[in-house]
Amino acid sequence: MVKHIFLDVDGTLCDYQHQVPESAKTAIKLTRAKGNQVYLCTGRSAKQIGPDLMSLGIDGVVGGDGSYVEYENKIIVHHPLQLMAVQQIIAWLNAHDLTFCLETNQGVFAHPDFAHKAQPAFQKYFHGDQKTDQQVVVTDLFHDLTFTTDLERDDVNRLTFILSEQADFQQARQKFPDLLVESWGGKAKDPLFASFGVFGVNKAHGAQELVEYLNIDPKTTIAVGDGRNDLDLFSYVDQAIAMGNSNPEVKERADYITADVTDDGLYQAFEKYNLI
Repeated sequence: MVKHIFLDVDGTLCDYQHQVPESAKTAIKLTRAKGNQVYLCTGRSAKQIGPDLMSLGIDGVVGGDGSYVEYENKIIVHHPLQLMAVQQIIAWLNAHDLTFCLETNQGVFAHPDFAHKAQPAFQKYFHGDQKTDQQVVVTDLFHDLTFTTDLERDDVNRLTFILSEQADFQQARQKFPDLLVESWGGKAKDPLFASFGVFGVNKAHGAQELVEYLNIDPKTTIAVGDGRNDLDLFSYVDQAIAMGNSNPEVKERADYITADVTDDGLYQAFEKYNLI
C-alpha cells in the first residue's frame, strides 16, 4: 500500500543550520522508489522553500502552515490573510515596536529594521544558549528577502514577528481572537517568534485539502515533525513521528519518537515504518 508522508522542514528534514543530512536525502529517494509519496508540510512559503529542497524528490507542498497547497507545481488552494487584517496587524506591531516580516509566495517582505532586530532571536533559534563565534546573518536565511515600508499586501500567507517577551504572544492572541496566532523557538527553551495566519488554517487543514484533492485514504498518511505547529497535523494523520529534537509536548503526542535530525532521525523513522 502506498504511503503518503508529510514532512516538516526545519528541525525535521533540515537541521538548524538549514542543511539536509545525507541520510535524509537517501531516505526520500528510497521511499519514493518504493512508490510512496512525499510532501513538505512546512511553515515556509514558496520562495523560502527553494529549488534545492524541491529537487530532493518532493511530490507536493503544504506551505505557509497550511495557507497554500501545491501539487505538480500548481497551487491548488490558497488562503491568504485579508488586506484589512494585515493593515490592522501592522498597526498593532508598530505601536508595540515589534519588528516583523510578511511571508508570501512571491518572497519575504520585511520591515526595514528586521535584520538588525531579529538577529538575536535567530541566533538563539539556531544555537540556543550555546556560546559560539558563529554569528547568524539574517539576510543569509532567506532566498528572497526585500526590505520595504510598503508592507500592506493581500497575498500574505503568514505575518511573522519577533517576540520581545512572552507576554507579546498572549497579547497578540487577545487582540486578534479571529486569527490564528502561533509561536515557536527552535533550539531555544522559550518561543522566539510568533505568526498570524487565517483562523482554522493550519498544517492539518492543508494536509486534509491535499488528501481530498488526490482522493487519498487518510489511513495511509504519516507525518514527521518537531514543533508545536505540527500538533494539529499529528492529530489528523494516521501515524505521527516526532524527531528526537522535538519539544516535550510534541513527543507526548507522537506514536513514535525517532533520533535527532542530526543523528539520522528521518532515515531511522523511515526504517521503523518500513518506508524504505
